[in-house]
Amino acid sequence: MEANEGVAVRHGDDVEVLGIEHTGPFEGIGEAFGRLDEWLAEHQLAGDATAMYAIFLTDPRGTPSEELKSMAAVSMSPMPEAEAPAVRATVAGGEYAVITHEGPYDTILDSYRALEQWFTDNGRQFGDRPAFEVYLNTPENAAPEDLRTEIHFALAG
Repeated sequence: MEANEGVAVRHGDDVEVLGIEHTGPFEGIGEAFGRLDEWLAEHQLAGDATAMYAIFLTDPRGTPSEELKSMAAVSMSPMPEAEAPAVRATVAGGEYAVITHEGPYDTILDSYRALEQWFTDNGRQFGDRPAFEVYLNTPENAAPEDLRTEIHFALAG
């Protein structure tokens, strides 16, 4: 694992996404991505995504893992209508601290810890918007050591 170039503070706009919700440990979100891929294929939308997201809707601090809520999602243009089990949602814009994880997903917790440490070291507070990951590539087009994932934590205003 490498946290590429440290932490950057970025301002982002709202992003509309289409996703499949997941309840349970965050590590299980892969199941929701599988269901999302199936939904996209069934609706002849496979390959239309402009970006892929994992959105973490509940804070894991103090929440039992079986009650955690997350969403596997994609952005598209134009955004199609959602039919169950897919839902439309918005990734909230605003100011975020962002770190890029390089390497396999099973080492991503190191980058999460580095990002959390940045908040402590810089006296910053977490915002109330959900954290999310943006996948810059995927296991379908990159070797595990070449995977790149942006992790976004909201900053308090």
